[in-house]
Amino acid sequence: ILCVLSRLNEPRDDIMAVKLTGVTASKSSESSYVCLCSDGKSITVNPSHLSHFSGYFSSLLHSEMKETRTKSLCLKLIHSDVLQLIVNLLPKCQKHREEGIEFLSKSKLATATLTQLLDAADYLDIPVLREVCDEHVCRTMPVSTANFEELLALNHRYSLTRLGQALVNFMSGHVSDLCSS
Repeated sequence: ILCVLSRLNEPRDDIMAVKLTGVTASKSSESSYVCLCSDGKSITVNPSHLSHFSGYFSSLLHSEMKETRTKSLCLKLIHSDVLQLIVNLLPKCQKHREEGIEFLSKSKLATATLTQLLDAADYLDIPVLREVCDEHVCRTMPVSTANFEELLALNHRYSLTRLGQALVNFMSGHVSDLCSS
């Protein structure tokens, strides 16, 4: 039994699927759930794959909740584009976290989208997404006097480890500049 259970927990790239279905959900397979997002669009996802990354989906799969029985859930706090970005990003993070960071960098995310990703990472309990976003911010938005307040607010909201350290390092070298501003 332990051998079978350990095989079930192994990550698989071949089962990650996203299908944007519009407002009306199409019939989904036994292993798919329909997620109604904040913009009214539905996305079909494979929760067993997402459960490898997300405490939310892991708990959902092992519960007797209505969403588990109906294989549909309402994610009113997450936009469909953000959920699709997450589902596309997670397999890259699974193989190598660096691939996930590069994927975000190539996506040329606006700060608002990055904030939505971090909100979704908190809501869906996806630690690896928080870590990848944290590293992405540190690489693409080095701390400067011009963006210090914005990054400080971002770090205050999400408590990002790498960004927090970058802010402390910047503050220690620019105390007089920061005090004058």
